[in-house]
Amino acid sequence: MTDPSPRKKVIFGLDWADLALAAVFIAIMAAIGQLLFAPYGWIPGALIGLLLIYLAWRRRMGRDKPRDNTHTDEQPPLE
Repeated sequence: MTDPSPRKKVIFGLDWADLALAAVFIAIMAAIGQLLFAPYGWIPGALIGLLLIYLAWRRRMGRDKPRDNTHTDEQPPLE
C-alpha cells in the first residue's frame, strides 16, 4: 500500500515534523544545561543538542542513501 500523501522535505532532507522534533530536543538539552550550569548553561546545552541532532541527521542520510552493490572486496589480479 502506498502513502497517499508523501512527506514534503523542507530543508536538508527533513520535513516539518522532523524540524519540530529537533527544535524541541535542542530546547530540552538547553534546559538541562541551564539546570546543571546556571546562569549560562543553556549555551553548552544547546550546542550539545545541535551536535547530537547533526550526528543523527548524518547517520540517517547515510542510511537512506542508495547503496552501490557493484563494489566487491576482492582485489583485481596484478598483471
